[in-house]
Amino acid sequence: MKNLFHKNWKPISIIFLLCLPEILLRTIPSNYKKEIDLYSLLQNYSGINSRFAKRDPRRLWIKKPARFYIEAIKKFVPDTTYIWNEPTNLKWSHFYKFTFNTNSCGYRGKDFLKQKPEKTIRIVFMGNSETFGLWVSDHKTIQWYLDSILEVKFPGKKIEVINMGIPGLTSYGVKELLKKDALPLHPDIVIVFCGANDLELYLWSIEKLPKLRSIFEHIALFKLLEIEYTKHSKLKNFGNIKSPIPVSPIDFEKHIKEIVRLSQEYRFRLIFWTMSLPYPRYFLKPLYYYLSIFENIGRKNGITVVKTENAFLNFVEKPENLERLSLPEWAKEFEKANVITLLPPYYKLYGDWAHPNGTGNKIIAIELAKSIKLSPNSVFSGNR
Repeated sequence: MKNLFHKNWKPISIIFLLCLPEILLRTIPSNYKKEIDLYSLLQNYSGINSRFAKRDPRRLWIKKPARFYIEAIKKFVPDTTYIWNEPTNLKWSHFYKFTFNTNSCGYRGKDFLKQKPEKTIRIVFMGNSETFGLWVSDHKTIQWYLDSILEVKFPGKKIEVINMGIPGLTSYGVKELLKKDALPLHPDIVIVFCGANDLELYLWSIEKLPKLRSIFEHIALFKLLEIEYTKHSKLKNFGNIKSPIPVSPIDFEKHIKEIVRLSQEYRFRLIFWTMSLPYPRYFLKPLYYYLSIFENIGRKNGITVVKTENAFLNFVEKPENLERLSLPEWAKEFEKANVITLLPPYYKLYGDWAHPNGTGNKIIAIELAKSIKLSPNSVFSGNR
């Protein structure tokens, strides 16, 4: 045995030196280990959109809505109550349960007439599951809260708030839905959020060796290198994402510009809003690249852009607010893995990995209400 070691000490030493960083990264407590553990947890999100509630007579839905809405716009069945039970395929799986009602037009929320009533200010929300209000009941959506706030803010004004958000919708879907269903309603304000489904939350930047990546992605050292690469990459580097995504950055920009053009042609006011997700910012650089396109187009065209992340931070900075918030079910696995401190402090405002809970939606509604100003002589003051 001793002779065998002496003959092969060089390759054995090389193997040991290669394995040593892996052993240290996996065993010694450090910030690096925490980030690697967080990376491992987030890898479970890769299939989050792959399975939605199964079809049956009481729970009508479609699978993979992000794919379906690329080709055509599909809505819910009008005047139906849905009970959504969604078993995710994550490590910390549990059933999300919530009930929502559709109106006569097949959208979520209160009923409305297709013919706009006289002296009515009509506000239409367009976007994906964050706009729709995934995992919250009807009385905890952004639209419900905004309707209540505006009723107090502008007493005597007839204001309709319509929710046209659909889970899985991309910028393409928003553009087509705007032309197909929203414009005939003659909206005064259209509030838009999109971007996340356009890249399907592609979190990582290294796709140079897609075949080999599946071999290395379970190695702690590779994960650390990928994290550091992502941290130090400039935002503009994410303009040429190679992995399969529903909408490329170039097409995303075209769709947003077309939405702006339609607002100018049909003379309704646009409001863009954005939000972050409860992850460290460097995990979300591809998403921020898309949101930077969204925000820049808005600002160049004089459109109000409401960024809600600061409002979330201001809310959780107050100890009395934080005490009232319980630990979300989805975050318990992060706490168990001792990586909860790496998440932004507002993670308790999310019902899952991407969608605000009722408190988060109320904060968003308050911020959006600040951007809506009515003047005595015209419907709006501001860009129109």
